[in-house]
Amino acid sequence: MHTPKKHIICFIMILLVSKKTISQRICDYTKEHVNLSHGISVDIFKERGSDNYYYIPNQLQLSTKKGKPEYSFQEYKENEKAAPSGAILHCLVTWGITPEQLNELRLCVKNKHGEKALVAGAMTMEPKSQKIEFSNTIIGYILKHSLKSRGTLSTFSNSKTALSFHIKESDVATVREAIKTPSKFKGTTITLHYKYNSYTCNSGVRPMYDNETKIVGQLQKWF
Repeated sequence: MHTPKKHIICFIMILLVSKKTISQRICDYTKEHVNLSHGISVDIFKERGSDNYYYIPNQLQLSTKKGKPEYSFQEYKENEKAAPSGAILHCLVTWGITPEQLNELRLCVKNKHGEKALVAGAMTMEPKSQKIEFSNTIIGYILKHSLKSRGTLSTFSNSKTALSFHIKESDVATVREAIKTPSKFKGTTITLHYKYNSYTCNSGVRPMYDNETKIVGQLQKWF
């Protein structure tokens, strides 16, 4: 009797995910906060019994492709002479750090913990919920009530989540001006809630902690 091919593929994927989860036996007490350039920061944890470190980012970033931010803002009109009757803002966001930021983090870790210290990658995290929070600013209120669709929140670093906003007529100018002058986004944030596991790393039993973390996007830095 032959095992269906799709069952074999599923079994292999389960093994790979399980291996990754088990390998990240990160020690809760080793948590360190690291500030990188351009206002980016991460928390790092050391893996039990190795020189591996894993990071958790604190910032939600606008994704880039070939150095260009991945967003579009398109206004639409009833006719050519009319004022905009609305707009669509589409963004791709990520909680991963860029290759340049990762190299900077690796250098920081080696400088502090020695040449054997290795940044092995991002922590395995899952969304605590699919809820997205917006700050209580004028633009935060606009975005909260304009969000029409979003992708499933990512569980992997550098994966992208799509956010689409349908901006009504009375709010088009406010959003347009903020994109042109990012300082107008000051105080406007988008927050995602994630959870991850850690260990006590004491001798004997090593219970696992359920931890929560916020990943915050500061829109003033996006545009």
